[in-house]
Amino acid sequence: MRKPHHALAIVRQALAELSRANRLGAIAPGAYRQNRVRFEHRLARLERKSGSTLLDTLEADSRVGRQSETWFPGSGSEVT
Repeated sequence: MRKPHHALAIVRQALAELSRANRLGAIAPGAYRQNRVRFEHRLARLERKSGSTLLDTLEADSRVGRQSETWFPGSGSEVT
């Protein structure tokens, strides 16, 4: 069974880690741009498939008292 919402969380985490690597200089600028474009394209496609956007996700998280900016599945930073 496919889980587009789970895939969305993974892609968002990958984009965050990619940005962090870019800020730290751990990735070449060309590789950063190429990977960012690919992940952003994948994110847009998954948002269309799941019928949700980042705003929808943030609103849903705020209703249950979570801040999705600091929570990624399996990252150990779950908000309780």
